[in-house]
Parts: sequence; C-alpha cells; structure tokens
Amino acid sequence: MGAQGYQDLTQYKDPMATAEQTDRLRVLLWLALTKHADCIIPARRERPFAVTHVPSTSGLRSEMHPLEVHLLSMIAGARPRATPLYVGPVGGDRNARRVLRPDHWQIDPQSLEGAQRVLILDDTWVTGSHAQSVAAAFESMGVATRIVVLGRALDRTRSDHGGYLTTHPAAPFDSDLCPVHGVRHHR
Repeated sequence: MGAQGYQDLTQYKDPMATAEQTDRLRVLLWLALTKHADCIIPARRERPFAVTHVPSTSGLRSEMHPLEVHLLSMIAGARPRATPLYVGPVGGDRNARRVLRPDHWQIDPQSLEGAQRVLILDDTWVTGSHAQSVAAAFESMGVATRIVVLGRALDRTRSDHGGYLTTHPAAPFDSDLCPVHGVRHHR
C-alpha cells in the first residue's frame, strides 16, 4: 500500500479526518464492487447475503465504527447487518490479539435474518487474523463468507512480511485486476 493509502487508512477513523480521506476509501470499495461484484459476492436470490465489518478489538470505540458509517452504507441497503461483538481480551500488546481466535467473536444469529452468506469488510490487513477469526465465527454457524479488505499494511521488518515483500514487489494499483482471482476478466 502506498503512503497516501496508508495515511488514509490510519487517519479516517480520527474525528479530524478529512472528507477527501474517506472519499478515497469509498472509491476503492466502489471500484472493487462495481468491477468485480460477480466474483466477490455473486447476486443470487436463493442465497441472500448480509454485510458486516471487522470491529475494533481495542475496546476503545464506544460509537459506531467509521466503516459502518462511511462504507457499509454503500453496500448494505436493505441487506441485514450482522455486527460481530468482540469478547476477547482488550488492552495490552496488539500483536497478542493478532491470532486466529473465532471464539473471541460473538454473532447474533438473528441479525443475519436468514442470510446464508456474509460479506465482511475490513479496513487494514496486517496479519489477517481479525478478519479470518470473524469469518471462522460465521462459518462455524454454517454461514459462507467473503472478506473484502481496503488495504494491506506490510512492514519489511516483520518476519511474516519480509519474505512476501521480497517475492511480491510493489506495483501500481490496478482496479481491473480481480481481487478474487488475480486476473483481468474480459467484459
């Protein structure tokens, strides 16, 4: 992720965030959904889907998450919102919370309103453990999942990121590249 994208993803949650920062994130989501909706979450009347986001695990947010306010509204419409509740430990080392723990999330089955699939929106992927834990919690209920992430925060000094960055050199963002299949679909 480039410097501007990283700045937007770290600052859009701040009360002093600019409308331009939020708008750039909305454009990223809009591009993904308009160009790749058939791959991300195919529309099937017989298999409706709900939407959700990955809530904060810091325990510091008392109001709605900015993803709910600024981005979920783009896709939610009449779709059910199934917001997971983080019930794991708060405070302490953030990296200690970055492990696969679906048991750290509670989901009200009634919030799905019968949906058999859920589209999970996450702002930043560091290790992926929060989004994957939320997905695993839904899947343990028999609900299929798809995760859409706006940006990936990579740090060459992290042992799990260094090798990836070596084998995957940075490239300009290409909204035509399918985020699911990694190819350009011909339309």
